[in-house]
Amino acid sequence: MSTGSHVPERVVTEEGVAVAVGERLGEGAEGTVYRAEDRGVVKIYNTAHRTEHRARKIAAMIANRPADPLADRDPAARTTADESAGRGTEPDGTAEPTSYVWPTARVFAAGDSEAFLGYLMPHLDLTHRREAQKYARETLDWRRSTERDRLQSAYNLAAAVGYLHECDHAVGDMNHENIYFASDGLVTLLDCDAFHVSGLDSEVFHGRTEHPRYAPPEGIGESLPAVERADRFGLAVHLFQLLMAGFHPFQGAGPRSTGGSLAEQIAVHRFPYRRPDRGVAPPPAAPPYRQLPAAVRSLFERAFVVGKDDPTERPTAADWMARLRELLEDETDGKRTAEPGKVAVALDVESEVAAVQELLPEISQESFFRSEGGIGFEFTFPPLDCPVDRFRLMIEYTPEYPAAPPDVWVLEPDLDPDVAAIAETDRYGNARIEPPAEFSWHEDTDTGATAVEMAAGWVQTYCRSLTDEPE
Repeated sequence: MSTGSHVPERVVTEEGVAVAVGERLGEGAEGTVYRAEDRGVVKIYNTAHRTEHRARKIAAMIANRPADPLADRDPAARTTADESAGRGTEPDGTAEPTSYVWPTARVFAAGDSEAFLGYLMPHLDLTHRREAQKYARETLDWRRSTERDRLQSAYNLAAAVGYLHECDHAVGDMNHENIYFASDGLVTLLDCDAFHVSGLDSEVFHGRTEHPRYAPPEGIGESLPAVERADRFGLAVHLFQLLMAGFHPFQGAGPRSTGGSLAEQIAVHRFPYRRPDRGVAPPPAAPPYRQLPAAVRSLFERAFVVGKDDPTERPTAADWMARLRELLEDETDGKRTAEPGKVAVALDVESEVAAVQELLPEISQESFFRSEGGIGFEFTFPPLDCPVDRFRLMIEYTPEYPAAPPDVWVLEPDLDPDVAAIAETDRYGNARIEPPAEFSWHEDTDTGATAVEMAAGWVQTYCRSLTDEPE
């Protein structure tokens, strides 16, 4: 056994209560977890970690326990299934549900009240739970889950982190292997003694590690405020994964994407979902980002676009809680119709889909999304008789539609300005093209097909100009 010392048959709490140590359940770098008679489980530290500093940290955690959104005062964190099942603590110390596997009492060697050994905590049965990344990828796959499932799971995690921050604690290590979800979206944070903890006397006990997948480009820092700001980044990554079937927000595809680790992609890539960057696009299998509620997308863009340059602009856990709670309440009340602050577009999407499908059979109503300029959809022309492998375009119906034609944006490839009739280039390098001269726009035309035909005609003209032999 690697605990570095003899495992006692009994331990004693500060109140003098003897607790029997049962079967071994698991072992980590710092200690081993055992069943504890009628008290959940006990973590006994290895000899090297039974320090006076660690004893004071556990005491600070017990004295400054965060309110539990699942058990104390946050009905928005509880699903209907959870409320109907009831809540409470089982006789063996198993807490269902609980947001944190938090210390409940320090334990010492029997007969020596100065010999700190570890602490008691609730027992969490992981048999029917999944760690956060696997849960996002499998349970919250868009084919198997509803939007409400995803929003509820995201809210529960935001609440767990938010209530922790209320107590001036921080996570620091946002490792998905320490975040577990039940099938109904209830979330529990594990390995809490690794958190950055504030005692009631303002003493700060720092954590140990960080996970590169969830660490911001500037690192997590050393001060407690810096770690809390880093938590905002890690939380936003987790929420993105929960809402986007496990895909990381900086995971990119395309000719200019780096093939390195996620830490390198976080450092190098722009956030490719707001509008795909030239050469770096979302992975082809990722769900359609623009189908997320606009209120959620705006927070992701604060976290990953604005926040990349100014970490103080990243949304707090409380910001996420407020936004997600509103969306969940609107769904319950049947208010999820129009999104405030969006441009009004006179577009009959169903009719438009039918028209577009004549040329693009794979397009469906789900392919349409709200964009910065109105309503749009993206599509890719297959390889053409052209030096360019493919063209990825977005057709965007503006507020003037149908009196005016849609805008056609080329997202890929880069265009030759000496050949292309470019009306404007946006801040991401995407080019809005001028319609070919032979196309005119009329309000009573088959508008959807005309928009695609207009784009196809322009692309063919552009390709011919690239392949024409010089005289």
